[in-house]
Amino acid sequence: MTQAPSTRLRVVAAGHGPVRVVVLPGLGLPRYLHPAVRALGAAGRATQLLDLPGFGSRRARGSAPDVLAVAAAAATFLRETADGRPVVLVGHSTGAASALHTALAVQHADVGLRSLVLAAPTQAPLRHAPLLVALGPLAFRRDLPSLVQVVPDVLRARLDVLRLLQTAVRDAGEQYVGELEVPLVLTAGRSDTYSPEAWLRVLAAAATAAPSVRVLMTPGSHNPMVGHPERLVTAVEAALEPVPVTAPR
Repeated sequence: MTQAPSTRLRVVAAGHGPVRVVVLPGLGLPRYLHPAVRALGAAGRATQLLDLPGFGSRRARGSAPDVLAVAAAAATFLRETADGRPVVLVGHSTGAASALHTALAVQHADVGLRSLVLAAPTQAPLRHAPLLVALGPLAFRRDLPSLVQVVPDVLRARLDVLRLLQTAVRDAGEQYVGELEVPLVLTAGRSDTYSPEAWLRVLAAAATAAPSVRVLMTPGSHNPMVGHPERLVTAVEAALEPVPVTAPR
C-alpha cells in the first residue's frame, strides 16, 4: 500500500506496464477487489485501487462518504500522479457513479484519460436505499459467500457506508453521461438485478459524445469479478481496444 502525493489517500498497487488502471471500489470497500487488482497487475497493467472514502483502514479518510467527494479526491489523484501514460479509469457499483464524475472532471486535463469502465452501475428505478437493501440477496446471490471479506471494513465504516449509498442512489448518471468524450465500457453480471443489461443499454444510448461504447455482460451477479478477477481484466482490455471508424453501440 502506498500514499498518494499531497493527500491522505491510500492506494493498493500491483503490476507495471505502459498503461495505468485506476479503480474505485463499490461502497468504499476495497478489499473485495484485491484479487482483481493482482490479476490486472499480472496482465501487465500498472493498477492502482484507491481506498476512497477510506474505509479500508483505521487511518484518516481520503474523502467524505459521498459520491461527489470521492470523485473529487480521485480527480486530484489523477492530476497529481499523471506521468504521460494512458489511464483506464474503472468504477464498480457506487464507485461507478464516482468514476463517471471523475472522468468528466479530468477528460480535458493532461492526465492521459484513455477510457472509462463502469461496472455494475445501479439502474435508475432502484434509486431508493431501502429498495436496494431489499433486493440485495437477489443482486448478490452468486457473490455472497465471497463477500464476507469486507465485513471488517463495514464494521469500521458503520453508518458511513449507508451515507455513501444514499448519495449514490440519488446520482443520475444517465443525465450527464452524454458529456463523456472518451471511450466507454459498460459491464455487469447477467444475474445482476441492480444493473441489468437493459439499463446498460440505456446508458450506452445516452453516451452520445463518447467515441465508442461497448456493453459486456458476464456470468455472475452484482460483483461478477469476485472469484473471477479475469472478468475485470477482460473489461479493461476492451477499453483499450482501438476505436473503430464506426463505433458499435
